Amino acid sequence: VMGLGREEVDSLGPVALWRRLAGSDLQVVAANLRVHETGKALFADSVVLETRAGRIAVIGVLPHFPEDVWGSPEHGTILTVDPLPAVARAVAAVRDEVDLVVLLSTLTQRDLQRVIRSVGDIDFVAATEGTLFSTRLREDEVVPIYWLGVWGQVLGQVGLAPGGRITSSQGGLVSLDFPVEPLTGKLAAGGKVESP
Repeated sequence: VMGLGREEVDSLGPVALWRRLAGSDLQVVAANLRVHETGKALFADSVVLETRAGRIAVIGVLPHFPEDVWGSPEHGTILTVDPLPAVARAVAAVRDEVDLVVLLSTLTQRDLQRVIRSVGDIDFVAATEGTLFSTRLREDEVVPIYWLGVWGQVLGQVGLAPGGRITSSQGGLVSLDFPVEPLTGKLAAGGKVESP
């Protein structure tokens, strides 16, 4: 499962990104990247994973950049919306059906704190904006935040035990610009992840 940030959206634009990822095994979540005419998400708000740790909902959120609008004949007008109501709606849609709610965030620390304090019902956050190159757990309020991934330079992972207990978090420095094949979601030939 992959969340989106400014880097990914700026690189190709959301429509080209959607076209490249359509049909791939990589699931993209972005609750606040919406089609203006329908109000629907361009990608999924969330995905539910069946794991040994239980049913886990993964919700993605990216920064709101109101100055940017994209369009395409097949999708309409695409824009970002305020992350707070988008995440609140996504959490409410899945909370009763899952054991854990994970938020994949590329929000700034300030915006992430606003979402955490207001929404509730988030079990932990995997974030890219924060303590750079660190996988340390940061306890903010009652929601643990794991700083994983930094603008394509760190690939992060959080381990879960049955019942949803967090067992580990780790990140590795990525030695190539984009070592993940966008169509398959698998590490590209020659891609290498090193321990920090």
